[in-house]
Amino acid sequence: FNMLDVNLRYRTSVFGKTLILTNFTNYNSVGDKISPIPSLTKKAFVRTLYNEFMAYYHLNSKLSLLGHVGFQKAVGNDRTERAANSKPMNQIGWGAGTGLDYNFAKKAGLYLRYLYMTHKDPNFKLDKFRGHEVSLELKVFF
Repeated sequence: FNMLDVNLRYRTSVFGKTLILTNFTNYNSVGDKISPIPSLTKKAFVRTLYNEFMAYYHLNSKLSLLGHVGFQKAVGNDRTERAANSKPMNQIGWGAGTGLDYNFAKKAGLYLRYLYMTHKDPNFKLDKFRGHEVSLELKVFF
């Protein structure tokens, strides 16, 4: 199992308010040989790529608006389970959403998130879904 993570952040100001842009990318592979880096070829049993981009815009000192877009792909090789059409997994998913962060104290806040997501695998016909996710979190940091 090999994994590569890249996390980038950029902070700027738009209309006098702080804007923070983040990008997280994760790539990993599973194979039967030792390797110092993840495999990019079909020799790996499974290869996955996950990429997420988020933007946080601080409306004031306590309230922030955010946007989120994510993409995920997982591919199997010919040595993994196959679908009825004799092809390996080829999963694709994406999501997009928005949210609000309200920090009502120095170490506490409410975090509201909405996400629309889809997932499908053209080779495994029953492996597909789409839906909405809404969450509200109360976080207290010690």
